Amino acid sequence: MFTSYQIVWYNNWVSALNIKFSCMKSILIIAATLFVVFLVSCSGQKRLSFPEPKADSTSSTTDSGSTGSKGLVGKWDVVKMNAGYDTSAESLSDVFLTFADSSFGGKAPCNHIGGSYIMNGSSISFNDIISTKMACERIEQENRFVNLLDSSVKQFSITENLLQFKDASNRVVLECKRTDAP
Repeated sequence: MFTSYQIVWYNNWVSALNIKFSCMKSILIIAATLFVVFLVSCSGQKRLSFPEPKADSTSSTTDSGSTGSKGLVGKWDVVKMNAGYDTSAESLSDVFLTFADSSFGGKAPCNHIGGSYIMNGSSISFNDIISTKMACERIEQENRFVNLLDSSVKQFSITENLLQFKDASNRVVLECKRTDAP
């Protein structure tokens, strides 16, 4: 019926198949595990969202006569930044801030930013600033810009279509021009 050579060949072939199936089974288990880990990690990915403000903004009157944050609401192009006493103002391009009633968003020199703000009269503070984290050539300029918003800006004034953010000594640190109708 079968020769010893055929039986040895058959046994070797079955052993080889068992090894191949064993390896394939291990590879499939590893691939399935990696796929599940990938799905779980993607489903938990956080999106850029604006946090709720910690306190309500109060009503105030700006130079233009607008009441509360309503005069601030809208899109403003940031055109100049003065980050230090010993430096001259830098011109900015493709940088803007958009204000809603108590939150803001926008684009810094490299990344998109957002957060909340609180107003009291002509005083303003930016809180919970978040940002995407892409690198670019203007990252140092961006760091100065975000630092001004986070630490230096204490006051603001609006005169027609010009918004100025000022530090505690009333020095203009950011100058913006309205890009949408109020």
